[in-house]
Amino acid sequence: KTVLEGALVHRIQKNESTWSLEGGTLVLILEKATKSWWETVITGDDEIDTDLVDSTTKIHDYDEATQGAIRKIFFDHRQDRLGLPSSDEILGKGKQKGGEIPTLPQGVKFINPNKLDTQGVEFIDSNKVEKANE
Repeated sequence: KTVLEGALVHRIQKNESTWSLEGGTLVLILEKATKSWWETVITGDDEIDTDLVDSTTKIHDYDEATQGAIRKIFFDHRQDRLGLPSSDEILGKGKQKGGEIPTLPQGVKFINPNKLDTQGVEFIDSNKVEKANE
């Protein structure tokens, strides 16, 4: 069964790009050969007006939840390329490649978040600390 067919509108780095099927959904991670906004991915598909894309937004301009999601995506993509466990695997939220504790870089200790005693711990908003120090 053909899931996706057509020519890419621009070149990609083949060795840095990958695909997978996740829950019946095709997931493509295409590393662009040239960093630019694409009007579309496959020739002949609907196009967007790239002039309307705000490419000036810095990560710190987003709220904390969005920043965290963006950082997680970048981290997991890098981990996947290097054959290392994803953030969910490290935190014990997903299927792990090894045993109960995922393989971690030397010197990094696994802390099971389900066994942490956070009673009486105050979590500090790092943005408020940075603003106070200015």
